[in-house]
Amino acid sequence: GSSRAALQTSLSSFGPNREERCSCRNGCAKCHAWIFPCNIGVCCPCLPSSWRNAKDWLHLVLIFGVLSSVVFIILQIVEIAFQDQCQTPLCVGQMVSALVILPSLYDFFKFIGTYDESLQEHKQRAEDEVHGLIESINQQVAEMQEVAAKLTESVTDFAFRSFDTSREGFEKFILDLKLYYSELYVQKEMLQELRCFMLKWLAVFSQSLLDAETNPLLQGLEEELKRCSTLDELCEKVTGRLSRLKVSTRMVMAPAESYVLPNRAIEDVETASVASWSQTSQASQTSQ
Repeated sequence: GSSRAALQTSLSSFGPNREERCSCRNGCAKCHAWIFPCNIGVCCPCLPSSWRNAKDWLHLVLIFGVLSSVVFIILQIVEIAFQDQCQTPLCVGQMVSALVILPSLYDFFKFIGTYDESLQEHKQRAEDEVHGLIESINQQVAEMQEVAAKLTESVTDFAFRSFDTSREGFEKFILDLKLYYSELYVQKEMLQELRCFMLKWLAVFSQSLLDAETNPLLQGLEEELKRCSTLDELCEKVTGRLSRLKVSTRMVMAPAESYVLPNRAIEDVETASVASWSQTSQASQTSQ
């Protein structure tokens, strides 16, 4: 009770802020999906696709940054070529500014040219990692199911042996009655006590059997035993039923439920967390 109250208190105190952050992130994700991919090179179809189609904000900033740097270099060259005098001797400031930008421009050109391939590589690497994780989990699940099947088989065999031992012990008890203690059950009172004991034992034993229609151990047994007037008749009826009985336990091997993960991508963590939070908040409000 105290732990549940503490959990509800923590959820009520931190929940709204978390939900607000998650809703803000969902809004940003929707805005991103609405804007990108963005075709910014409609007027220049001759450019490569990595220069015409911006995939995300980083891609867009890189393209505009490179274009701005190229324009800046062109302006510096024009200033050096057509102005009579520069702000620095021999136009060193303009030349240094243009030369410093060139190495970065080369890297940016190279990065933008392979941007699509880089995204595909990252996506493929992430999918490979997910598939590897799923295969590892499925392998562990298969090993656990194999161990569970062996344990279930061992328990079932042990149960069969236990019930067979009980049945054989009761049959030996009946045989000993007929051979060594028949004179004790000549009186009707003793025979009635033995009859009640056998009915009780068979009733307890039948509780571990399957459907009574397939194993009719107790059907009509009481009436049949009441008609027995001697020890031999009583023992023969009970022994006959036990000999025809095929012992079956309630421990049926049910089809094992498969816990193997499907080979699919993992759902978005933020979406799952928002759904989990909404369900938890609804449950806490209902309990209150």
